[in-house]
Amino acid sequence: TEQLIGLATEDKQKVEYGMRLGDIFTRDLKDLNKSLKYYNMVLDVDPTQARAFEAIEHELAEIGEWRMLEENYRAMIARLPATARQAKAAMFRTLADLYSQVLKEPDNAITAYEVVSKLEPGNSSDQLKLASLYGEKPELRAKAVGMQQEILKTAANPTEALRELRKLYQADKKFDRVYWVCHALAFIKQANDEEKKILEYLKKGLPPKAARPLTDAQVRDHLLPPILK
Repeated sequence: TEQLIGLATEDKQKVEYGMRLGDIFTRDLKDLNKSLKYYNMVLDVDPTQARAFEAIEHELAEIGEWRMLEENYRAMIARLPATARQAKAAMFRTLADLYSQVLKEPDNAITAYEVVSKLEPGNSSDQLKLASLYGEKPELRAKAVGMQQEILKTAANPTEALRELRKLYQADKKFDRVYWVCHALAFIKQANDEEKKILEYLKKGLPPKAARPLTDAQVRDHLLPPILK
C-alpha cells in the first residue's frame, strides 16, 4: 500500500490509501511517526478529512505529546484557507485551551484567544475566557475589568462576569467594589458560600449609621446589568 500511494494520481485515491496506512500504523504496527506521516499527508491533500485529524489528536493526547500536538494544530491552521473563518476560530480556540489548561502558557493562550475574538467577534464565551486570562496578569487587570463590564451589558446570565469582577476587584484590593458586586450576586440569588461570607465580613466594616440599606429598586437600577432590570 505504501508503494501504491506513490503511484496514486487522484486525490480521492491518495486520501483512501493514506487513511488506510495511517490506521494500519496506528492500530497494528504501533508506529507513531509513520501514522502521523500518513494522516498529515491526507490532510495536506484534503483538509476537510476530519477523521484524520481526530486520529492525530487522539494519538498524541493519549501519550501526552503536547508539543507535537501543538505543532499539528498549527499545521492544520496553516492548511485552512482564509475564508474558513469558523474552522480557523475552532482550531485557535482548541489551541488556546491547550496553552491555558495543559501547557500553562497564559501569554500564548491570550494570543490565540485574541485571534479567535477577531475571527468570531461577539462570542461571549470566548470573551469571558479571554478576560479571565487577562485577569491572571496584574498588568492586564484593568483591561480584564473593562471587558467584564462590557460583557455584563449584554450577558443573558451575568453571574460568571460578576464573579470574575469580584475576583479582579479583590486582587486590586478595591473592597468597596467587591462589596457591591457581592451584593448584586446576592440580590440575584447567585452568591456562593465564599461570596456570602465576604459580603457579611465587609458589612461589618461599613459605617454603622452612615446610610440606609439599599432598597431592591436601588440595587436593580444602579447595580444590575441592563438585561436583568
